[in-house]
Amino acid sequence: MVKIIAHRGSSGRFPENTMTAFLEAKNAGADGIEMDVRFTKDQELVVIHDETVDRTTDGKGKVSEYNLTELKKLNAGARYPNYDKHETILTLKEYLDWASQTNLILNIELKYSEDTYTNYEADVLALLNNYDLGERLIISSFNPTGLQKIAKLAAHIKLGLLYSKKIKKPDLYIKKLGIGAIHPSKKITNQKLIKRAKNNEIPIRVYTINTEKEINKYLKMDCTAIITDFPDRALVLRKKQLF
Repeated sequence: MVKIIAHRGSSGRFPENTMTAFLEAKNAGADGIEMDVRFTKDQELVVIHDETVDRTTDGKGKVSEYNLTELKKLNAGARYPNYDKHETILTLKEYLDWASQTNLILNIELKYSEDTYTNYEADVLALLNNYDLGERLIISSFNPTGLQKIAKLAAHIKLGLLYSKKIKKPDLYIKKLGIGAIHPSKKITNQKLIKRAKNNEIPIRVYTINTEKEINKYLKMDCTAIITDFPDRALVLRKKQLF
């Protein structure tokens, strides 16, 4: 059965990467949650997608130029249309304290920038070591070098390579890097790629699948998972296909 992973939580209906979006995804019955991690000026790990706070909060500037105390004062729900609830930017620890008590698949995407500090991956792993997440944990990134580093530091953790441009032989490419799964964009994913991944026993999780037409298409293709802003919509459509 194709898994339904909520992209930044139920981000199609609530402010992305907020506790409300995560709770709504869980309550809808999503199989998992995908979310993003960056770091602050004081090297605290926080849950936010963009390199800057401009698009999703009432602040301006790079996440890495704020310390955690300053970042916590921003409203992560400020830019969402017709939304008047104040949403605090979460730390990775706050997210994990909640998520570790669920049965959800936890797809943590590591975000990188020019000022990424040396111990970033090690700090993420050190925090993750405090939780018994087992097979539920997936770390993904567009940065293959970062994933390689994690593979060397923690070979037991499942890794997924995000990419939006075609790779000729993705199964061979990720094998060289020590990465176990691919997370391709829908724009470059077809039945041939899904079949190749399945034949090579490589999980393939496709992003970002939102419309009813797209969801039905990729459910029928039988990929490992779809990553969607609308997990509630995807769950209804999956149920219809199953029954």
